[in-house]
Amino acid sequence: MIKKMVYAGISGFFLMASFYGGEVLSAPVKKIVMLPFNIFAETDLSYLQEGINRMLNARLEPLRQTILFDILEKEGDSAAKLTDFSNAVEQGRHVSADFVLWGSITVLGEKVSTDIQLINVNTGKTELPFSRLGQEKGDILGHVDACAEMLIAYFSGNEPHSQVQPAQQEPDKPLTILKSQTFDFAIAGISAGDVTGNGRNEVVLTGKDSVYIYENVIKDPVRIFEYKEKNSSKILGVDVADINENGKAEIYVTAIYENSGNLKSFVLEWQDGTCKKITDREKWFLRVIDNGKEKKMLVGQKRGSQSMVFKSGIYELGWKNNSLFALRQLDAPDRATVFGFTTGDVFNTGRNNAVAVNRDGHVVVYQEDGKEAWVSPVVYGGSENFVEYDTSPVADDNFHYYLPQRMFISDITQNGLNELVLVCNHEMTDRIFARMRHYDSGFIECLAWDAIGFKHLLKTQDISGYISDYQVGDLNRNGHPDLFFSVVSGSGKFFGEKTSYLVFWEYGT
Repeated sequence: MIKKMVYAGISGFFLMASFYGGEVLSAPVKKIVMLPFNIFAETDLSYLQEGINRMLNARLEPLRQTILFDILEKEGDSAAKLTDFSNAVEQGRHVSADFVLWGSITVLGEKVSTDIQLINVNTGKTELPFSRLGQEKGDILGHVDACAEMLIAYFSGNEPHSQVQPAQQEPDKPLTILKSQTFDFAIAGISAGDVTGNGRNEVVLTGKDSVYIYENVIKDPVRIFEYKEKNSSKILGVDVADINENGKAEIYVTAIYENSGNLKSFVLEWQDGTCKKITDREKWFLRVIDNGKEKKMLVGQKRGSQSMVFKSGIYELGWKNNSLFALRQLDAPDRATVFGFTTGDVFNTGRNNAVAVNRDGHVVVYQEDGKEAWVSPVVYGGSENFVEYDTSPVADDNFHYYLPQRMFISDITQNGLNELVLVCNHEMTDRIFARMRHYDSGFIECLAWDAIGFKHLLKTQDISGYISDYQVGDLNRNGHPDLFFSVVSGSGKFFGEKTSYLVFWEYGT
């Protein structure tokens, strides 16, 4: 519990008026007024202010020829009052500023959150949002440094102007929820697309080593194809997309040899009334990125060494001589994997940003320069899907690398703005055992960007069971994105048979 709130000013940070190096500046300058930050903490953290002042003073040096900085300090009775957004704008107008730089620092235990806004005084709207989460108080200085870099890029013209969208409100639309029959196996992966070329979408399900194709999977399921991979194989993921553009969506399956962990991915395509392999034993981890507004993109990643599951580098893939090959390397974080990576216009600025899951399970949205723009305060995902890897060249002991769940950027609420769609499974083992994870409930959530971070917009009810996979796409071809996901009912059992079902979830037309 926060015992008291400390209101501290970022003081001592006013240098430069209309002169620089003894000469009058002929170019028009923009005036930025920095307001005291709201600092929320259990103890007095005013000692941080001197470090923040010095860092900003040094880092923003490149802007001094075109930007005039000033600082407003609270005095007397106003010193104990917190600044809110409207008050920040009003103070900026009072001193004829063009922009106001204002924010807050929150410390709870060892965790810290730094939230800063560059506000356009003329429009009264946030021009640049900045949000960071840290593991210790010392991370605050790194946050301020990153914010300074963002300001330099913006005012030096390296970043094109883009208006931040206002916060989205939860849509008031009817909701359709449908549940499928129960399947007598644990669904490991799901995807959907026009596999047969008949103008309708089929649903593709995978088990441990099998691929199934269904028509009318929710209301009256008909299994039209079944394939079982041999040689002690394990399927890690499935995606459906018409990458070769022949009018029928291919089925991209990531698979490994269970004993060695070596890749043996393959692709199925509908031919002559059935599905046939059109390539086999591909040495790629495969995933299809679909952000709802651009053409679907097939991406791949190579296997690393036995002690490193993924080799650094994610590539867009295409077809050549009946095999998959790399078209280009994507701008992805070094530690990103194809299973926990996507890209799209998540800020609704007209530009794409990379989104990835870090090694601790937090979702990170990246700026175009590769720096972190936002880190989720909680862990998302949660998967029972894993690859074994060696921890020692001499010890006969393998550990489990649990694969991240996929993420989507889509306008699932149909309001013209993208949301970030994430799954969150609740772990019953609480990661006590490094080799074993089991989940007994979960939900899927849509997050919408506002001025200072992502807000919770939509959320399914808590689902009893393990959400093993999910998709966002126009399953029923009515022109609106749908959410559908698979639930494994017996996942919480350490022993015994497991069953599954599908859920179709759509907001109104």
